[in-house]
Amino acid sequence: MRTLLVTAATLCALAAPALAQQAADQADVVITAREQRDKQIRDYVRALANVPGRDPMARFDRTTVCPGAVGLSAARNAEIAARMRVVAKAAGIAVSDKADCKPNALVIFAADKEAMVAALEKAHPVYFRDAYGMPIRTPKQAGPATAWHLEGRLDRSGTPVAYNADTSQYELNSPLPPSRTSSTMRPIFIAAVVVIQLDSVVGLSPTQIADYAAMRTLAQTDPEKVKGVSAPTILTILDAPDDAEVPVTLTKWDLGYLRGLYAAAPMRSAATQRGEIKRGIEGDLDTAAGGK
Repeated sequence: MRTLLVTAATLCALAAPALAQQAADQADVVITAREQRDKQIRDYVRALANVPGRDPMARFDRTTVCPGAVGLSAARNAEIAARMRVVAKAAGIAVSDKADCKPNALVIFAADKEAMVAALEKAHPVYFRDAYGMPIRTPKQAGPATAWHLEGRLDRSGTPVAYNADTSQYELNSPLPPSRTSSTMRPIFIAAVVVIQLDSVVGLSPTQIADYAAMRTLAQTDPEKVKGVSAPTILTILDAPDDAEVPVTLTKWDLGYLRGLYAAAPMRSAATQRGEIKRGIEGDLDTAAGGK
């Protein structure tokens, strides 16, 4: 019996270094995978939330979101708008409960996006003026879609900030004292528009189209900026090659971004908000993986 015990102990001693090395190798793999995912999240959030300075990021506030779609059949337009509502609610965004609400997150389908933007600017100039009546310049965006947002501003007490056109200055009347950790005011969305070329949605499902439109209207995102990012995102679907694999719906990364944006402290700097969004996506991915 003693010989067996000695033999067993000897075997354990001999095996211990190998087991320890195996455990160390596995730990290295886990750490490496975690580091790679952390970099993916950082790159993804930085690409989408590229807001300079101390200003917070803009989002819908003080108004409920009312998605709308035009340019397809009535049934398909309604289906896309309904799906955009689902995405907004899942992201924690207040959505209008009125069936006849006036769309302020509007997706327009057109044969030629540039021609449509020019026609809209001529026929409906209200789509190109901010909360102060000042004209906005639509961005020159590559690809088959162009999106823009009409903005206003709120002070730290939630009061709309006035704008003096004569001095080109915002005028604050907040009774709250200045803060070293919070911005004095923040931008908010009044409305958002995305124009999508019809030929770019051929072969895509209404869910894919609606989820893309939600990402373009509910946040200031640019598909060009995520082309070099490895994180899966619905923003790549419109100009992906025909034989490419694309998400069939909003990805966990996309929904995590929207949820993080709307849950972030509203008056903090964009850099601080990016950190909150990153942590939110990490938590969502861990939950989806059953990690916690």
